[in-house]
Amino acid sequence: MPVKKSLYYSILGHDIAEEVTLTLVQVYDEEEEVEIIEEEEEDVYDTEGETVNVTVRQCQVPVCSCMFRYEYDSTFYLTKFLTSSVYNDHALDNLELIKSDRFDLSNEVLSTLDVRLSRALRNANLTSGDWHVLGGDSIHDAHCEERESLLHLCARLGLYRVAAYLLERPGSEDALRLPNRHGELPYALAAQNGFHDLAEMLSGYHYKYNHHLNQYTASTVVMMVLIIVIITATIFTTTNTTMSMIFATTIINKPSSTLSCSQYTITITNIIITITNIIITITNITITITNTIITITRRATITLSLPLSS
Repeated sequence: MPVKKSLYYSILGHDIAEEVTLTLVQVYDEEEEVEIIEEEEEDVYDTEGETVNVTVRQCQVPVCSCMFRYEYDSTFYLTKFLTSSVYNDHALDNLELIKSDRFDLSNEVLSTLDVRLSRALRNANLTSGDWHVLGGDSIHDAHCEERESLLHLCARLGLYRVAAYLLERPGSEDALRLPNRHGELPYALAAQNGFHDLAEMLSGYHYKYNHHLNQYTASTVVMMVLIIVIITATIFTTTNTTMSMIFATTIINKPSSTLSCSQYTITITNIIITITNIIITITNITITITNTIITITRRATITLSLPLSS
């Protein structure tokens, strides 16, 4: 029996509505033999003393063609909304409000949404710009508020492929550690909704990133402590030198027998003021370093989740 053969092809997606012509082409090699009389020419192969050059060229013969059209559908418009939602902290608060006259999330077929949306995201040319999962915010920024992120959306709807794509984009590390306004992290929300494979993937990334952050934070704390010690030692050394100079200058200028009580008082007052200023400086430095450490370690607690099983 003859073997049935089928031709399969993939049409690349993109985000422009336009007409496209697809042409099937047969490609084959064609040889041309040219006889050369001169013997000094380099031989390609020699047959009975004759020198022959062989030229191989590729030929293409159109077999058939068809025309089709890229069109904007509801998935395209939903993708546009989601990619722009990262710049609005409240855009994803209510899933029922994710709709317009061109798309409605509540009417989407969830069984195919993951595949359609992940493809649309990969064709949205997000890699060529500065697109960020949190819109450019960092959880270390003071203005970065707890919010529903795209990873929370994936966790609510079970969008595994979409989440896998988002984890490749800038800002995903912070998005994994950013809770929503109910204090829920994406991986915990996925487990709560029964999407255990998704929860396991998000949990793995969450632990990995927090482990690296914890190492970075520990190194930062050690560095801050060393800075405090060095600054404190320098300030106290300077203080002792300054006080010695004040006493020496006072004693040299006037013998101790002729120093009045008011002059002693002024000298001691100057020393106390100097010490007070040093203490205030050290306190301000300590407060600044403490605030920095708090900012760095904010939401950086490693959360070890229990093994997730389906």
